[in-house]
Amino acid sequence: MSRLFLVLATALLIAGCAESPEDSVIGVWFDTDEDVTVQFFKDGMIIVDDGENSLSGDYQIMDEDRIRLSLSPSPGSEVASIVVGYKLSGDRLVLIAPDGDRTTMIRTDP
Repeated sequence: MSRLFLVLATALLIAGCAESPEDSVIGVWFDTDEDVTVQFFKDGMIIVDDGENSLSGDYQIMDEDRIRLSLSPSPGSEVASIVVGYKLSGDRLVLIAPDGDRTTMIRTDP
């Protein structure tokens, strides 16, 4: 019985330590093709910056392959929302627009 308990406890510990989809996107991402930086924060906030213009708002991980982005150019201005697909593999994040256009981003912070 104690061996079974040890195996179950270890499995629960490993599962509990696994990074959630929400946590996996947190950080700073850079698109070298478009020279755009996207920062996802733990509280659900997002900032998109191309060096000249900046959008901010919030994001929500809808499921394992979709994110809802709600962005505006300034506080109080109209918010645009879009659901995009995403695939995350290590330090690569691919965002997939509704029309199928793909943007590959590289994580720039640990």
